[in-house]
Amino acid sequence: MTFIQTSRAMRTKLAAALAGLGLTLAACGEFDAPNQNSGTLDDLAGSPTAVAVNTATQGLFGGIRGANRTLTLGILGREAYSLDVSNPQNTPQFYVTFNQLTGYWGYYGWAKQGDYIIGSLPKVTGITAGEKEGTIGFVQTVKAYLLFAIIRETDVAGAALDETANPLDAPPTIATRAQVYARILSLLDSANTHLSAAGAAFPFAMTTGFAGFSTAATFRQFNRAIRAKVNLTNAQYAAALTDLGGSFLNVANHLSTGAYNTYSNNSGDAQNGLYDPTARQRYAHSSFALNAKLQAGAAPGDTTRRDLRFLNKIYGITKINRYGFTVDWAFKRYASTTDPIPVIKNEDLILMRAEANIANRTATGDAPLNDINLIRTTAGGLPAISGATWAGLTAAQQRDTLLYEKRYSLMYENGDRWVDLRRYGILQRLPQDRAGDLVWPNLRLPDNECVPRTTKPAGCTAQAGLVPGQAPLAP
Repeated sequence: MTFIQTSRAMRTKLAAALAGLGLTLAACGEFDAPNQNSGTLDDLAGSPTAVAVNTATQGLFGGIRGANRTLTLGILGREAYSLDVSNPQNTPQFYVTFNQLTGYWGYYGWAKQGDYIIGSLPKVTGITAGEKEGTIGFVQTVKAYLLFAIIRETDVAGAALDETANPLDAPPTIATRAQVYARILSLLDSANTHLSAAGAAFPFAMTTGFAGFSTAATFRQFNRAIRAKVNLTNAQYAAALTDLGGSFLNVANHLSTGAYNTYSNNSGDAQNGLYDPTARQRYAHSSFALNAKLQAGAAPGDTTRRDLRFLNKIYGITKINRYGFTVDWAFKRYASTTDPIPVIKNEDLILMRAEANIANRTATGDAPLNDINLIRTTAGGLPAISGATWAGLTAAQQRDTLLYEKRYSLMYENGDRWVDLRRYGILQRLPQDRAGDLVWPNLRLPDNECVPRTTKPAGCTAQAGLVPGQAPLAP
């Protein structure tokens, strides 16, 4: 069945989401929602209460959290392995079988919940006009973010722009990549307009991971940060620079400042699934150790003084061989089941500005170098690159220098490495662990999305994988 044909199941899912909000967000703030355990979508119809609308809106944080695909994209980008001994059938889909996007329909369920929320606002009492504007801005930003999560994975395969109104409606058209990006930007810009007209505070509570974006004004900075990443991913570098100017990028702030998905051990809440303290199934790719540069002042070959980001996020384990892979490193990036995972952070934005300046070739002086040196010296403990050295690099070498910093600063967070290398057409640089393994440039549409369509969208057809090479990413 397609997503459209399973809309009844989606309705049940959304009702369950509403019902569980008290458990999901219990550790993230106090909410005025006395009867959350019996919440349903019907609470948004008729004469919805402010509690019902705010509860449903808070529930969208679950959608943001669900959009994190760190492990899937990390495997595709040769950052991570998932070698679960109890699920050997899951390994081939990343290396030898063209993988379908199994999480495709999640966006549309959350998007539908957002539509219900916006549709209820004209009928609700107890929420001011400014607060309603803020709610619309928040919901549309979330919808844009979730659609962006899909197109990052499907890329040229495209995606549906909207869920349909009724379960028996014909499946929607699969839009092109360009059309999907246009919709994402339209949603973000509409959201920004509503946020500009909003009151100072939202009528609903934010999770602790979004504590720095709890007003319409500060959430606009998050909106612009996401827009910058959307434009960067779509190779619109000048536009990305404009967006970054309205974001929360600030070189005076801590690099970790930003928005985060949060987790807890409370009953009914989600835990951080990337935490694997015994290295039972999650592993780091050995190329991180191979390519890590040395800290300032380190003697040549002193592996104990590698890049601080490598030392802080990865540790060595007893070598194992499983499914033809040899692994001897694991992640300590997340230290517990409740560690937050970044959505987007200041370090990300600074690197995005450097990347956009390099690609756009309009920056004067050492603008991108200053951002790169800030990250490499602060986060990596690496020696700064001199202006003379930087000026002597080709455009490709400058790009590769930037990509090294992104690789180690953002490892095991959002799968950016795979997306970045695809944008530059250098996916073949990824290392090859086993003869015959392939690198996939995108994920195809799910089989259940393709079967009912008499004219198959291009995203349903098989695509050749790329044979990876052995060259390291950075010089």
